[in-house]
Amino acid sequence: MSTKPIRKPTKSVTSGQGVATTARTAALQAKEHSHAKEDNHARRRIEVLEATWRSILRVGLEQVTIREIASELNATTGTVVHYFRSKDEILIYALDHLISGMVAEIEQRLDGVTGLARLQQILFASLPLDDAAELGWRIWLAFLKTSVGSTELSAEHARRYAFMRKRLSDEISALQQQGLVRHDIDIELEADALIALTDGIGMGRVIDPRRFDPAQQRALVQRHISAYLAAPKS
Repeated sequence: MSTKPIRKPTKSVTSGQGVATTARTAALQAKEHSHAKEDNHARRRIEVLEATWRSILRVGLEQVTIREIASELNATTGTVVHYFRSKDEILIYALDHLISGMVAEIEQRLDGVTGLARLQQILFASLPLDDAAELGWRIWLAFLKTSVGSTELSAEHARRYAFMRKRLSDEISALQQQGLVRHDIDIELEADALIALTDGIGMGRVIDPRRFDPAQQRALVQRHISAYLAAPKS
């Protein structure tokens, strides 16, 4: 969309042309206004999301209410329900956002990366290697506990695992074709093993940060890949 102002014509125009020009101008202004409203709506939903995350970390997911989120947002409950119809809708959106963020980070980390390092980067994207990722893990574990008995939350968790299983399986298969991964392995089993490895590291970091600093997390991933997946050097 152009940000340049609409210039007045230098030549005289007929009344019909003037009406057409005015109509086009009005249409452009209406479109810009619509986009501005959509951007503001999306921004406010993110603000509610971030307030929800802060509430979860402060009082625990089971204690989070619309009123609690509104208080964290310094807003009314009416403001919150304007963007989300219920607490469950907010929680589903929050969990989906965690998963989407992980997917986006994987793609970003893989840009320009080749060889076995691609497997490492996929796993690094799902590990608590910095403060933001560690907060994500704390929120993720809160959701994991609450998903027991919740069909919708359980489905979101299953979606995350299904994505990771396929992403890792595809990557292992591609590396196998390049001769970089052993041919005597069960690809899906190894994908599950890598997921279990990162889940264990992530939970370990949350429970006892002293034992799983970022360097140790990376070393454990690299050690597993070298010991169990990498093709022997000729």
